[in-house]
Amino acid sequence: MFGSTNWTSTGLCTQTNNTVIIDDPKVAKRLFNYWKQLAQDTKQAGDDPKELQGQDLRSWDAEGDTIDLGGQGTLTSWSSPNTARLRLTGKAKAKEKTPPDMNDVIDIVNGAKHAVLFLVFYPGTPSVANWAADAQKANKNLFVRGCVTNPSAAESFYYELRGMTPPAKKKGEKRPPPKQDAPVFAATALDKTIPKGWTKELLNAGFAIVHDKTVVVDPFSDDCVVITGSHNLGYKASYNNDENLAIVRGNRRLAEAYASHVLDVYDHFAWRYMVKTRGEEAADQSLATDPNVWQDKYFDDEGNIKVAQLRFWLSALS
Repeated sequence: MFGSTNWTSTGLCTQTNNTVIIDDPKVAKRLFNYWKQLAQDTKQAGDDPKELQGQDLRSWDAEGDTIDLGGQGTLTSWSSPNTARLRLTGKAKAKEKTPPDMNDVIDIVNGAKHAVLFLVFYPGTPSVANWAADAQKANKNLFVRGCVTNPSAAESFYYELRGMTPPAKKKGEKRPPPKQDAPVFAATALDKTIPKGWTKELLNAGFAIVHDKTVVVDPFSDDCVVITGSHNLGYKASYNNDENLAIVRGNRRLAEAYASHVLDVYDHFAWRYMVKTRGEEAADQSLATDPNVWQDKYFDDEGNIKVAQLRFWLSALS
Protein backbone atom coordinates (compact mmCIF):
# COMPACT_ATOMS: atom_id res chain seq x y z
CA MET A 1 0.00 0.00 0.00
CA PHE A 2 1.53 3.29 -1.06
CA GLY A 3 0.73 6.69 -2.47
CA SER A 4 0.71 10.26 -1.21
CA THR A 5 -1.53 9.87 1.85
CA ASN A 6 -0.17 10.68 5.31
CA TRP A 7 -2.23 8.67 7.79
CA THR A 8 -3.22 11.63 9.94
CA SER A 9 -6.39 13.66 10.29
CA THR A 10 -4.77 16.37 8.13
CA GLY A 11 -3.77 13.94 5.39
CA LEU A 12 -7.14 12.21 5.37
CA CYS A 13 -9.48 15.16 5.87
CA THR A 14 -7.90 18.39 4.60
CA GLN A 15 -5.86 17.45 1.52
CA THR A 16 -6.37 15.72 -1.81
CA ASN A 17 -4.44 12.44 -1.76
CA ASN A 18 -4.35 9.00 -3.32
CA THR A 19 -3.56 5.49 -2.16
CA VAL A 20 -3.08 2.36 -4.25
CA ILE A 21 -3.14 -1.21 -2.91
CA ILE A 22 -1.37 -3.84 -5.02
CA ASP A 23 -1.80 -7.46 -3.96
CA ASP A 24 1.41 -8.89 -5.40
CA PRO A 25 4.22 -10.62 -3.47
CA LYS A 26 6.92 -9.33 -5.83
CA VAL A 27 5.88 -5.71 -5.30
CA ALA A 28 5.64 -6.26 -1.54
CA LYS A 29 9.11 -7.81 -1.48
CA ARG A 30 10.59 -4.89 -3.40
CA LEU A 31 9.14 -2.32 -0.97
CA PHE A 32 10.12 -4.44 2.03
CA ASN A 33 13.68 -4.59 0.71
CA TYR A 34 13.67 -0.80 0.48
CA TRP A 35 12.48 -0.63 4.09
CA LYS A 36 15.37 -2.87 5.10
CA GLN A 37 17.83 -0.61 3.26
CA LEU A 38 16.51 2.38 5.21
CA ALA A 39 16.83 0.49 8.47
CA GLN A 40 20.41 -0.51 7.69
CA ASP A 41 21.29 3.05 6.68
CA THR A 42 19.96 4.30 10.02
CA LYS A 43 22.07 1.78 11.94
CA GLN A 44 25.20 2.69 9.98
CA ALA A 45 24.68 6.40 10.68
CA GLY A 46 24.55 5.81 14.42
CA ASP A 47 24.11 9.06 16.30
CA ASP A 48 25.39 11.26 13.46
CA PRO A 49 22.53 12.55 11.26
CA LYS A 50 25.07 13.73 8.66
CA GLU A 51 25.87 10.09 7.95
CA LEU A 52 22.30 9.26 6.96
CA GLN A 53 21.58 8.46 3.29
CA GLY A 54 24.99 6.88 2.85
CA GLN A 55 26.47 5.41 -0.30
CA ASP A 56 25.08 1.91 0.29
CA LEU A 57 21.53 3.24 0.35
CA ARG A 58 22.07 5.60 -2.58
CA SER A 59 23.60 2.85 -4.71
CA TRP A 60 20.71 0.47 -3.96
CA ASP A 61 18.14 3.18 -4.76
CA ALA A 62 19.81 3.98 -8.10
CA GLU A 63 18.57 0.69 -9.59
CA GLY A 64 14.92 0.53 -10.54
CA ASP A 65 13.09 -2.79 -10.64
CA THR A 66 10.41 -3.63 -13.22
CA ILE A 67 7.84 -6.21 -12.09
CA ASP A 68 5.27 -8.02 -14.26
CA LEU A 69 1.82 -7.66 -12.71
CA GLY A 70 0.44 -10.85 -14.23
CA GLY A 71 -1.56 -9.51 -17.16
CA GLN A 72 -2.27 -6.17 -15.45
CA GLY A 73 0.70 -4.34 -16.94
CA THR A 74 4.08 -3.76 -15.34
CA LEU A 75 5.26 -1.78 -12.34
CA THR A 76 8.66 -0.11 -12.23
CA SER A 77 9.65 0.62 -8.65
CA TRP A 78 12.08 3.43 -7.85
CA SER A 79 13.41 4.60 -4.51
CA SER A 80 15.34 7.67 -3.50
CA PRO A 81 17.74 9.26 -2.81
CA ASN A 82 19.29 7.72 -5.92
CA THR A 83 22.08 10.17 -6.74
CA ALA A 84 25.70 10.00 -5.59
CA ARG A 85 25.27 12.86 -3.12
CA LEU A 86 22.93 15.55 -1.85
CA ARG A 87 21.81 18.22 -4.27
CA LEU A 88 24.21 21.09 -4.86
CA THR A 89 23.14 24.68 -4.32
CA GLY A 90 23.42 27.94 -6.22
CA LYS A 91 25.01 28.02 -9.67
CA ALA A 92 26.33 24.48 -9.26
CA LYS A 93 22.79 23.21 -9.93
CA ALA A 94 23.27 24.02 -13.61
CA LYS A 95 25.70 21.10 -13.93
CA GLU A 96 23.71 18.51 -11.97
CA LYS A 97 22.86 15.20 -13.59
CA THR A 98 19.31 14.04 -14.12
CA PRO A 99 18.44 11.43 -11.47
CA PRO A 100 17.71 7.97 -12.92
CA ASP A 101 14.09 7.86 -11.78
CA MET A 102 13.41 11.30 -13.23
CA ASN A 103 15.00 10.21 -16.51
CA ASP A 104 12.31 7.54 -16.64
CA VAL A 105 9.58 10.10 -15.92
CA ILE A 106 10.91 12.54 -18.53
CA ASP A 107 10.95 9.84 -21.22
CA ILE A 108 7.34 8.93 -20.42
CA VAL A 109 6.11 12.54 -20.53
CA ASN A 110 8.04 13.24 -23.74
CA GLY A 111 6.46 10.17 -25.32
CA ALA A 112 2.88 11.23 -24.53
CA LYS A 113 0.65 11.20 -27.61
CA HIS A 114 -2.70 12.35 -26.25
CA ALA A 115 -2.61 13.65 -22.67
CA VAL A 116 -0.46 14.49 -19.66
CA LEU A 117 -2.44 15.03 -16.44
CA PHE A 118 -0.87 15.70 -13.06
CA LEU A 119 -1.35 16.73 -9.46
CA VAL A 120 1.68 17.80 -7.43
CA PHE A 121 2.39 19.37 -4.09
CA TYR A 122 5.72 21.22 -4.08
CA PRO A 123 8.10 19.58 -6.56
CA GLY A 124 10.80 22.24 -6.86
CA THR A 125 12.60 22.92 -10.15
CA PRO A 126 12.95 21.23 -12.54
CA SER A 127 9.92 19.01 -12.17
CA VAL A 128 7.07 17.39 -14.04
CA ALA A 129 5.63 20.88 -14.61
CA ASN A 130 8.66 21.79 -16.76
CA TRP A 131 8.58 18.47 -18.63
CA ALA A 132 4.86 18.72 -19.33
CA ALA A 133 5.46 22.17 -20.83
CA ASP A 134 8.22 20.75 -23.04
CA ALA A 135 5.88 18.00 -24.21
CA GLN A 136 3.17 20.58 -24.93
CA LYS A 137 5.59 22.63 -27.04
CA ALA A 138 6.53 19.54 -29.04
CA ASN A 139 2.90 18.46 -29.55
CA LYS A 140 0.38 21.28 -29.85
CA ASN A 141 -2.51 18.79 -29.76
CA LEU A 142 -1.44 17.32 -26.43
CA PHE A 143 -4.05 17.75 -23.68
CA VAL A 144 -2.19 19.00 -20.59
CA ARG A 145 -3.85 19.74 -17.28
CA GLY A 146 -2.30 20.14 -13.84
CA CYS A 147 -3.20 21.43 -10.40
CA VAL A 148 -0.54 22.16 -7.78
CA THR A 149 -0.26 23.47 -4.24
CA ASN A 150 2.75 25.72 -4.61
CA PRO A 151 2.39 28.46 -7.27
CA SER A 152 6.07 28.08 -8.21
CA ALA A 153 5.24 24.81 -10.00
CA ALA A 154 2.51 26.49 -12.05
CA GLU A 155 4.92 29.32 -12.81
CA SER A 156 7.53 26.80 -14.00
CA PHE A 157 5.02 25.47 -16.54
CA TYR A 158 4.08 29.01 -17.65
CA TYR A 159 7.63 30.14 -18.40
CA GLU A 160 8.84 26.79 -19.78
CA LEU A 161 5.94 26.70 -22.24
CA ARG A 162 6.90 30.13 -23.51
CA GLY A 163 10.62 29.47 -23.59
CA MET A 164 11.23 32.22 -21.05
CA THR A 165 13.29 32.49 -17.88
CA PRO A 166 11.46 33.70 -14.76
CA PRO A 167 12.68 37.15 -13.70
CA ALA A 168 15.25 37.12 -10.93
CA LYS A 169 14.11 38.38 -7.57
CA LYS A 170 15.77 41.69 -6.78
CA LYS A 171 16.89 42.43 -3.26
CA GLY A 172 14.45 44.64 -1.42
CA GLU A 173 11.72 44.27 -4.07
CA LYS A 174 8.48 42.46 -3.50
CA ARG A 175 8.11 39.74 -6.08
CA PRO A 176 4.96 40.06 -8.22
CA PRO A 177 2.29 37.34 -8.14
CA PRO A 178 3.45 34.20 -9.96
CA LYS A 179 2.55 33.85 -13.61
CA GLN A 180 0.14 31.00 -14.34
CA ASP A 181 -2.75 30.20 -16.63
CA ALA A 182 -5.62 27.75 -17.06
CA PRO A 183 -3.81 24.53 -18.11
CA VAL A 184 -1.70 24.44 -14.93
CA PHE A 185 -2.53 26.54 -11.87
CA ALA A 186 -2.22 26.55 -8.09
CA ALA A 187 -5.21 25.53 -5.97
CA THR A 188 -6.96 28.44 -4.31
CA ALA A 189 -10.02 29.12 -2.17
CA LEU A 190 -12.99 31.45 -2.48
CA ASP A 191 -11.71 34.18 -0.18
CA LYS A 192 -11.99 37.74 -1.53
CA THR A 193 -14.19 37.31 -4.61
CA ILE A 194 -17.14 35.16 -3.54
CA PRO A 195 -20.04 34.41 -5.93
CA LYS A 196 -23.58 34.86 -4.71
CA GLY A 197 -24.75 31.94 -2.61
CA TRP A 198 -21.24 30.88 -1.62
CA THR A 199 -19.30 31.51 1.57
CA LYS A 200 -15.66 32.25 2.26
CA GLU A 201 -13.42 29.19 2.17
CA LEU A 202 -10.35 28.55 4.29
CA LEU A 203 -7.28 26.56 3.31
CA ASN A 204 -5.39 26.91 6.57
CA ALA A 205 -5.53 23.39 8.01
CA GLY A 206 -2.00 22.73 6.77
CA PHE A 207 0.54 23.82 4.20
CA ALA A 208 -0.53 21.28 1.57
CA ILE A 209 -3.80 21.55 -0.33
CA VAL A 210 -3.12 19.21 -3.22
CA HIS A 211 -0.82 16.60 -1.69
CA ASP A 212 -1.04 14.07 -4.53
CA LYS A 213 2.13 13.25 -6.44
CA THR A 214 0.57 11.78 -9.57
CA VAL A 215 1.03 11.83 -13.34
CA VAL A 216 -1.24 10.11 -15.86
CA VAL A 217 -0.21 9.75 -19.52
CA ASP A 218 -2.53 8.66 -22.36
CA PRO A 219 -5.12 6.95 -20.09
CA PHE A 220 -7.31 5.73 -22.99
CA SER A 221 -4.41 4.00 -24.71
CA ASP A 222 -2.87 0.55 -24.32
CA ASP A 223 0.37 2.46 -23.71
CA CYS A 224 -1.13 4.28 -20.71
CA VAL A 225 1.06 5.13 -17.71
CA VAL A 226 0.34 6.03 -14.08
CA ILE A 227 3.13 7.49 -11.96
CA THR A 228 2.50 7.84 -8.24
CA GLY A 229 3.96 7.34 -4.77
CA SER A 230 5.45 9.66 -2.17
CA HIS A 231 8.00 11.20 -4.56
CA ASN A 232 7.35 14.90 -5.33
CA LEU A 233 8.20 14.41 -9.03
CA GLY A 234 11.16 16.76 -9.22
CA TYR A 235 14.93 16.69 -8.88
CA LYS A 236 14.88 17.72 -5.22
CA ALA A 237 13.21 14.54 -3.97
CA SER A 238 15.52 12.28 -5.97
CA TYR A 239 18.62 13.97 -4.58
CA ASN A 240 17.62 14.60 -0.97
CA ASN A 241 14.57 12.65 0.20
CA ASP A 242 13.69 9.12 1.24
CA GLU A 243 10.82 8.43 -1.18
CA ASN A 244 9.12 5.72 -3.23
CA LEU A 245 7.91 6.01 -6.81
CA ALA A 246 5.87 3.51 -8.83
CA ILE A 247 5.41 3.64 -12.60
CA VAL A 248 2.57 1.40 -13.79
CA ARG A 249 2.46 0.83 -17.55
CA GLY A 250 -0.31 -0.79 -19.55
CA ASN A 251 -3.08 -0.95 -16.92
CA ARG A 252 -5.83 1.04 -18.60
CA ARG A 253 -8.38 0.51 -15.82
CA LEU A 254 -5.98 2.04 -13.29
CA ALA A 255 -5.06 4.87 -15.68
CA GLU A 256 -8.69 5.79 -16.28
CA ALA A 257 -9.41 5.79 -12.54
CA TYR A 258 -6.44 8.07 -11.90
CA ALA A 259 -7.40 10.34 -14.82
CA SER A 260 -10.83 10.76 -13.22
CA HIS A 261 -9.21 11.66 -9.91
CA VAL A 262 -6.81 14.18 -11.43
CA LEU A 263 -9.48 15.97 -13.46
CA ASP A 264 -11.93 15.83 -10.54
CA VAL A 265 -9.44 17.80 -8.45
CA TYR A 266 -8.54 20.02 -11.41
CA ASP A 267 -12.19 20.91 -12.07
CA HIS A 268 -12.86 21.61 -8.39
CA PHE A 269 -10.13 24.23 -8.27
CA ALA A 270 -10.47 25.44 -11.90
CA TRP A 271 -13.70 27.24 -11.11
CA ARG A 272 -12.14 28.86 -8.04
CA TYR A 273 -9.15 29.89 -10.16
CA MET A 274 -11.55 31.45 -12.70
CA VAL A 275 -13.43 33.33 -9.98
CA LYS A 276 -10.19 34.68 -8.58
CA THR A 277 -8.69 35.74 -11.92
CA ARG A 278 -11.77 36.85 -13.87
CA GLY A 279 -14.23 37.92 -11.22
CA GLU A 280 -17.63 36.73 -10.09
CA GLU A 281 -19.50 37.56 -13.32
CA ALA A 282 -17.12 35.55 -15.50
CA ALA A 283 -17.64 32.58 -13.20
CA ASP A 284 -21.45 32.73 -13.27
CA GLN A 285 -22.69 29.16 -12.97
CA SER A 286 -26.34 29.87 -13.76
CA LEU A 287 -27.85 27.33 -16.15
CA ALA A 288 -28.89 28.68 -19.55
CA THR A 289 -32.37 27.55 -20.55
CA ASP A 290 -31.76 27.74 -24.32
CA PRO A 291 -29.83 24.66 -25.52
CA ASN A 292 -28.26 26.65 -28.35
CA VAL A 293 -26.80 29.06 -25.81
CA TRP A 294 -25.13 26.59 -23.48
CA GLN A 295 -24.09 24.21 -26.25
CA ASP A 296 -22.31 27.00 -28.14
CA LYS A 297 -19.61 26.81 -25.50
CA TYR A 298 -18.87 23.21 -26.45
CA PHE A 299 -19.77 22.83 -30.16
CA ASP A 300 -19.52 24.95 -33.31
CA ASP A 301 -22.33 25.26 -35.86
CA GLU A 302 -21.24 22.04 -37.59
CA GLY A 303 -21.28 20.09 -34.32
CA ASN A 304 -17.51 19.92 -33.95
CA ILE A 305 -16.18 19.94 -30.39
CA LYS A 306 -14.49 23.20 -29.39
CA VAL A 307 -13.45 22.35 -25.82
CA ALA A 308 -10.24 20.38 -25.35
CA GLN A 309 -11.37 18.62 -22.18
CA LEU A 310 -14.62 17.40 -23.76
CA ARG A 311 -12.65 16.16 -26.77
CA PHE A 312 -10.34 14.30 -24.40
CA TRP A 313 -13.14 12.51 -22.55
CA LEU A 314 -15.00 11.55 -25.73
CA SER A 315 -11.80 10.14 -27.20
CA ALA A 316 -12.32 7.21 -24.80
CA LEU A 317 -15.18 6.06 -27.04
CA SER A 318 -13.09 5.63 -30.20
